[in-house]
Amino acid sequence: MNFEVRFYYSFQKNRYIQLNIDSNKNLCLIFSENFLDEQFKNGFADYINLSKIIDNSQKPYIKIDNLTQYSLSYQYLLQLLNNLFENKQEDLLFIIAGRNATVTYSDLFDKYLFASIQIDLKENREKLFANKRQMIDESLMLQFIEKVELIKRVLRKFSGFDGLINYQVNNKEEREYLKAIKSKINLILKGEYSICNSEEKIIFNKNERYSIDLRNASSCQQECIRILEDIFLNIIYGSIILRIIEEPEAHLFPIAQKHLIELLAIMVNRNEDNQLIITTHSPYILSVFNNLLVGLKQISSPNKA
Repeated sequence: MNFEVRFYYSFQKNRYIQLNIDSNKNLCLIFSENFLDEQFKNGFADYINLSKIIDNSQKPYIKIDNLTQYSLSYQYLLQLLNNLFENKQEDLLFIIAGRNATVTYSDLFDKYLFASIQIDLKENREKLFANKRQMIDESLMLQFIEKVELIKRVLRKFSGFDGLINYQVNNKEEREYLKAIKSKINLILKGEYSICNSEEKIIFNKNERYSIDLRNASSCQQECIRILEDIFLNIIYGSIILRIIEEPEAHLFPIAQKHLIELLAIMVNRNEDNQLIITTHSPYILSVFNNLLVGLKQISSPNKA
């Protein structure tokens, strides 16, 4: 059985990792030639030497200067790893499946859930590796809930998308561009998102003010709203991001899937260092991506007359 997955961290430097299945059906990890460059090797050697100094200090009473060194050494190692894996993103988020859980329950439930996950994480950290219970899943859920609360706080402060546009953007052309983005969001939601205090609503008719609480809205609207909010804020603030999204197509009609992927493409293309990874079972999602890539190829390599 031939199996190969190759992930490039840099096409220019031909830097990648590759997953293969050997004859015994074991998963093998292969690094490209010169993946570990001299800068990383030398820097990592410095980090190991510093770690030895800290480990040899009097425990559990580590001196203040060693504690400072430990903090600096951690930041140094993080910088080395970011450079090695071409990681320039400043905002990383895993958008989980079942994200409607942040919609359908009250803020009080969110607080209890948040506290419960924190307790589970603390208990897991104290266990041996073999006995840990889904610590990664809990961490991702915790980060996602934190991000949702931050997004809601921002949108509540400016009374939704329109208020954020009017406050943050002075350029008329950019303002019209963001309003077009908001219009595409409205197409997906089949209405207009509104937030006031802790109440989130979908407004269907602005003149008659016909609306529904978001927690009573359709599963389609509940599943996609957090993705749409995140897209809009990333576009308006221009953050350098990495987004990993589980099944963005959940409960969406094909035309809504098309609009969503186009918005994700706009978000990613705002900065060349942005990255997007998705998991999907939808052929509609794949076809939209294929059309966008073909269009990009035709623009970058036009046919000569």
